[in-house]
Amino acid sequence: MVQRQAALSVTPEQRRIATQQFERAQQLIVQGGKNLDYALSLLQDCCRLDPANLEFRQRLRQVQRARFKNRRPWAWWVWLKTARLQAQLRLALQQQRYREALVLGEKILNHNPWDVPALLAMAQAAEGLELDNVAAWLLESACAANPDHVGAHRQYARLCERLGDFQKASKLWAFVAKHWPTDEEANRKQKDLAAMETIARGGYERNIAQAQGQPAESTARKATRHTPLEPALSLAVPMQHQLELLKQRIAADPTQVSHYLSLADLYKRRDNLEQAIRVLQEGLQKAGPQFELHQALAELEIETLRNNLRVANRRTEENPEDAAAQRLREQLALEILRREMDLYRARLDRYPNDTTARVALGTRLLLLGLVDEAIREFQLARKDPKHAARALVGLGKCFIQKKNFALARRNFQDALDSLPPGEEELRKDVLYELAVLAAQEKDYETAIRLGTELGNLDYFYRDIGKLLEQWQAEASRPKR
Repeated sequence: MVQRQAALSVTPEQRRIATQQFERAQQLIVQGGKNLDYALSLLQDCCRLDPANLEFRQRLRQVQRARFKNRRPWAWWVWLKTARLQAQLRLALQQQRYREALVLGEKILNHNPWDVPALLAMAQAAEGLELDNVAAWLLESACAANPDHVGAHRQYARLCERLGDFQKASKLWAFVAKHWPTDEEANRKQKDLAAMETIARGGYERNIAQAQGQPAESTARKATRHTPLEPALSLAVPMQHQLELLKQRIAADPTQVSHYLSLADLYKRRDNLEQAIRVLQEGLQKAGPQFELHQALAELEIETLRNNLRVANRRTEENPEDAAAQRLREQLALEILRREMDLYRARLDRYPNDTTARVALGTRLLLLGLVDEAIREFQLARKDPKHAARALVGLGKCFIQKKNFALARRNFQDALDSLPPGEEELRKDVLYELAVLAAQEKDYETAIRLGTELGNLDYFYRDIGKLLEQWQAEASRPKR
């Protein structure tokens, strides 16, 4: 889910005070007893000082529920206590006093942490302040507090759709359409999102990611490939039965990492990424902070973002004039690159000799504009003969960004000389870059020679056909 930058202003002094109060509240919570009420007031003040800090708000909600021993209070009692606050909250929303609305909402939740109208109003205020992560959490809490509340699901669906989480939005719209069959918006949105997701998934090219150095095999598949678990479940056993067997094995041994990875992989193969993510999160809770679980979870979260990007691409294709859709597509693409960068950095911290991951990291760094860091990774990767060609191509592109064309040309030439058989796409890329560099230096003879070699492989590669015509025209002009 892609989130906007928060619009409200919080000073460093306010953050410092809020952090100190939060630490004090944590101490009081451990002590328990009468200290709980004071801890509650401190946490409320933390949320007032720094509304964007979701950790403060989540801890406050835990304490609020703990005061009621996780039992909901009587509705009439809550109404008597909160009627005036509810009116003040509605007025604050109408007047767009969003920060005050969040404070009033927390006062209402002191009397009933499961108050859906208050949660929905606070989510609206959070959206007004561009606190998208806070708004999403509040709406998720509202849906959990009343699983049959159509209005909460509708508001959450609209937010997810705006933030580019199309998979979740589709499920929420499906819920609204099921419980309110006459809702035209829900029926339309559900069908549109489901259709776009199916079409986009069918047109997605995985080999693009693999060409950038991303391993085709996921952490889950790699980690479970050689365990005794996989053979036992792969001999024509129905998938549903495999799921049940794995759940039983997790119950019998909750610390076995491979069980969670295998179960998550099964859910992924059934296109149920949400359930796969829940399995890995459960594994992190029960088996501890295992590296393989963290990697597999990061991969699934990235895959969810990729699914959302496919839908965003489809929307942009259907409506090229939609500026909001274009911005969302750019935000999703940027978030994917950042997440992949973090994924490969973590992998290299654990396995520093994984050259495939190093090339993939260099590619992401280059795309994010971190050219010097990319150069460092590519220069380390080129020492491995198996990945030298791809690393050298990356270096050539880095030096083009730095306008050091001599080093760019040298690395591209080294890449061309070291390309193994079968790397035709990479060969075409290198020939194109070398030809363009030669043309920039007015060396049209070399540009035409390289361009002709490329044109012989693929005349329609990028704009090489048009460039060849231009270079030939330039070369035929009389020299002055």
